[in-house]
Amino acid sequence: MRVLVGIGTIFFIVFILIAGLGSTQRVIEPPRTYRVGVLMIGDATDSSWNAAHQQGLAKAAETLDLMLQYKENVTPETCRAAADMLIADGCNIIVSTSIAFEPDMVEAAEAHHDVMFLQATGTQVRPNLVPYMGRMYQARYLAGIVAGRTTRTGAIGYVAATEIPEVVRGIDAFTLGVRRAAPEALVYVRYSGTWSDDEATKAATESLLADEPAIDILAMHIDTYGPLDVARAHGIRAIGCNAANPAYQDILLTAPIWHWDTIYEKYLQDAMKGRLTARRGLTGIETGIVGLAPLAKDVTPETTRAVRQMTQLLEDGETDVFYGPVTDADGRLRVPEGENPSDTELFDRLDWYVEGVTLR
Repeated sequence: MRVLVGIGTIFFIVFILIAGLGSTQRVIEPPRTYRVGVLMIGDATDSSWNAAHQQGLAKAAETLDLMLQYKENVTPETCRAAADMLIADGCNIIVSTSIAFEPDMVEAAEAHHDVMFLQATGTQVRPNLVPYMGRMYQARYLAGIVAGRTTRTGAIGYVAATEIPEVVRGIDAFTLGVRRAAPEALVYVRYSGTWSDDEATKAATESLLADEPAIDILAMHIDTYGPLDVARAHGIRAIGCNAANPAYQDILLTAPIWHWDTIYEKYLQDAMKGRLTARRGLTGIETGIVGLAPLAKDVTPETTRAVRQMTQLLEDGETDVFYGPVTDADGRLRVPEGENPSDTELFDRLDWYVEGVTLR
């Protein structure tokens, strides 16, 4: 039997169905889309400091399905405007990769309470501004052991950017590693006054090697590879910085390197979930944030074993680089036996050099 339904009846049924659905339907808001804005003091492809951040952020973003937007070659004079542009573009997390940007990031954080700010190597904390840093001095110490066990002259050069606690800490840690392996070795330091001016860093390196011709290994804390070009021209070995650049495999013994993804994945995920703790984050080699690039093939097996043993001790917390006694370059006991300097001393106040450092 066929049932005939009139047009009016159909409209009535549809109306009832729609009304019924409307009475029980819930509006489900789509998840918030997170866009991360990144302020870089240099080029993301520099194979050094900026590239290490870019690689770490890219890996974390892929894992967390985040969008990244970069502002490269930002300067302290342009960083606030660059941050405001990123926020205007919809970025709700801002990552600053340079301590030089911190004053403006503090201001921006106070002006944009709904945006989360992450400040690499920073010191200032706000409810929506979190500074973070890895204990790179541990990796530099390990690199120092490699240099100390490899040098034949006992003279090691070190070209650095500028005299701030981060750089002094690295020089001291490297020297402690050198002298653990070669107690009489000396580390000669020359500051270039710049992080990324290639010609200035080359000039500083040339000058250092001219003053100390016995130098047979060159280390550096700088974002340009100019010093390595000079080292190659002089036929000496080198310790890299920030990343292992394959273009210098012929002279590199190793390099202290960053694995920023280990910290970025955690911090970005916490920021997305609204549980990022507003405190300074300092993480060590046990988390994987810092480490050494693979040692050169001609590094001796004994050196490899020494590095592995010390790495394990650092990872297990059995010791740390500045565990006393530590004496400064003037013979003054700075860290008594059995003691360790506080993080405040190491990261904010360190302005002295350990025994074995000579400024040039």
